[in-house]
Amino acid sequence: MKNKATSILLILSILFSSLTFAFASEPTNTNTGYRMQNLVNLLKNYATGSNSTTSKFKDTSTHWAKDAVTKLTHLGIIGGYPDGTFKPNQNIQVDEFIKLVVTAMGYNPSIGGGYWAEPFIQIAKNEKLIGNNEFSNFRRPITRQEMAKIITNATLSKEEAPEETFIAYLRGQVKDYAKVADTYKQHVLTAYGMGLISGYTDGTFKPVNNATRAEASVVIIRLLDETTRKKIVVNEKDKINLRNNLTGKMITVYPPHSNPEVIRIANALKVAATKSKGYAEPMYSGFSGSIFSNFTEKEEHAYSDNANYFHGSIGIATVDDKIEQEIPYRIDSNNIEAIKKYHNEVIKDVLRALFEKEANKAIAEYEKYLELANTSNKGFSQVVVINDRSMHFFKDGAGKNIGISITKKGVRFNWR
Repeated sequence: MKNKATSILLILSILFSSLTFAFASEPTNTNTGYRMQNLVNLLKNYATGSNSTTSKFKDTSTHWAKDAVTKLTHLGIIGGYPDGTFKPNQNIQVDEFIKLVVTAMGYNPSIGGGYWAEPFIQIAKNEKLIGNNEFSNFRRPITRQEMAKIITNATLSKEEAPEETFIAYLRGQVKDYAKVADTYKQHVLTAYGMGLISGYTDGTFKPVNNATRAEASVVIIRLLDETTRKKIVVNEKDKINLRNNLTGKMITVYPPHSNPEVIRIANALKVAATKSKGYAEPMYSGFSGSIFSNFTEKEEHAYSDNANYFHGSIGIATVDDKIEQEIPYRIDSNNIEAIKKYHNEVIKDVLRALFEKEANKAIAEYEKYLELANTSNKGFSQVVVINDRSMHFFKDGAGKNIGISITKKGVRFNWR
C-alpha cells in the first residue's frame, strides 16, 4: 500500500510540474559589500610572509591557521595576548566572535563605559546575524553551529545563497548532520555550500563543539576573501543541469545520498529525449523536487491545461527520502498510440540505462504490457524482476493507459 501511495505521489508531482514559468527576482542588498571593500582591498594587497606579524606570536609559527591569524592581525581585526601568544586552540566567546564578524563587515563602533561588546551585539541584531533573544550569555564559548549561523548570515548579506538543490545534496556529505540542532541545520549546510566551513578530516562537523580562536580566524578570512574558501566540488558526471519548470532558469541537480545512480539515469533521459519525435524535454520540478519529462506532440502543449495533449511521462525522484529512493523511477503512458508514435525510443533508452546487460528483457516486458494495456479492457498488476530491479506494471480498469514503477537495484516489492 505504501508503494502504491508513493507511485501516486510521484505522478501527481509530475502533473503539477506542468506549470508556466514565473521568473524570480534577484537579491540586491550590497550595503555590506560596499562597507567591507576597504578591508577586502587591504587583504588583496597583503602578501603573507612580508609583514612582521608573521612571527609576532610565539605559538602560531607552525599552526595550521597561521596564515589566517597573520592576515587578520594585519587588518587589525584580532590581536594576541601580552605574553606574545595568540592561543589559537583556546575557545572563543560569543561576544568575541560577534566582534570579529561585525568588524569584518566594516563597522567600527565606539565602545562606551559599560559592557564593551554591547555596540557590536546591537549591530549583530540589527544586521540579523543573531536573534534578539538568541543568547542569554554572551561571555560563554560559542559552539561551531552557532558560529556557522552568524558567519553565514554575514556572508548572505552580500552574496547569494547556493542553489537549494546543492544545499539538499550537502546533507549527505556531513556525517553528523543529524546531530546539528534544527535551528542551525540550514545555516550549517549553507556554510558548507559557500565554503565558509569545511568540517573535519573524518567528514564530521561536530556542531556542539566549542569553536576555537583559530577556527574563528579562518572563517573570518573566508568571509573577506572568497579565494580562500574550501568549496565542495562535485564531478560533472554526478550532476545534471536542467530547467526549473517554475522559474525557467537552469538549475543544477545533485544525487540523493541514498541513491546516487539517479543522476546517471537522468543524464540518460536527457540524451534519450532528443530522440523524441514530439516534445520530451526533461526538467526539474520546483514543486516536487523530482526530475520529469512530460511527453507531448509539441512544446506548447507541455504547458497547456488540456489533458488530451498529455501522452505520458517519465519521473525520477531526487529527494533524499528512503521510500522515494526505493522506487525512484516511474513511467506513465496515458495515450499508448501517441507514445508508440512519438516517444517509444525515449522510454527504451531509459530502460537500457536502467537494466544494462538485461535491457532487452526489460524492453520485451515493457512492449508486452504496453500492448496488453492497449488491447485489454481489464486492469492488471504484475511484478517482474530483471537485473536485480523490480518492475511493477499496472493498469486500472478499462482505459488505454499503463503505469510502470521501477526500483533501485536490490529492492524487492510485492505490489498487490
